[in-house]
Amino acid sequence: MKFDLRHAALASFMLAGSATIASAATIYTHDFDDPPPAVTNGDTVYKKDGYTYSPLNFNSSDACYTIGDAPGDTKRCFLEVRNGEATNVVQDDKDPFDLLSFHFNFQGDNSNAGGPNAQPAINRLDLFSMIGEAVGPTTNISLGSAYDGTGAFKIYLASDTSAVFTGALVKQTGYFVVFNDWFDGITKFTWDAVDNKQIRIDCVSISPDGANISASDLGECAPSSTPVIPLPAAGWLLIAGIGGLAAVKKRKRAA
Repeated sequence: MKFDLRHAALASFMLAGSATIASAATIYTHDFDDPPPAVTNGDTVYKKDGYTYSPLNFNSSDACYTIGDAPGDTKRCFLEVRNGEATNVVQDDKDPFDLLSFHFNFQGDNSNAGGPNAQPAINRLDLFSMIGEAVGPTTNISLGSAYDGTGAFKIYLASDTSAVFTGALVKQTGYFVVFNDWFDGITKFTWDAVDNKQIRIDCVSISPDGANISASDLGECAPSSTPVIPLPAAGWLLIAGIGGLAAVKKRKRAA
């Protein structure tokens, strides 16, 4: 069988390009900080990147996520319920998506019985999903419950995302939750607080095409990104293609 360097070079070049395209993945992160009039406190619907959140209860608060937690800084986020209605997010064309992570802060129910660190009797965030018309995966996050870094998700302190948080969740503290493929391929996601408790949600990260998120992204509210294949991997394939073309050219000169 005759080996054709031109075909080998072309195949290498095409492989380099296809590898780059195939590995591209998108993360949309919504921090709800669009300047007015795009978003104002009291809005009930939020639309961005082809996704719709509703019903909402937007407001600014130091309980929202603030990069660096600078004193006095406030950001906009939403309470997970509005007048007893849970907040949902859907893709506008009903396409499936992955819910990757979000920031949350339990505010309690303003009950301070027993001292400044008293916990309300129930303060739980229930998380539901739909896949088409069927009920998808569900889970919940509870104030005061202890977490060991296992299960459907991992939790990180917003002030320190270098290690998985273990221990009991407390109120007036910011956390990130990252899901381990738990809410992949869903068509609807719902935040629902038990008994309308005050829980603020921020920095919601969604992927339409199977992207993953790392803890190192969380400190920046997981900025929107479209990562591609690392340059060295694609670069070697490209170099192989160019080298093959050079060899063909050199052989023609020698002939």
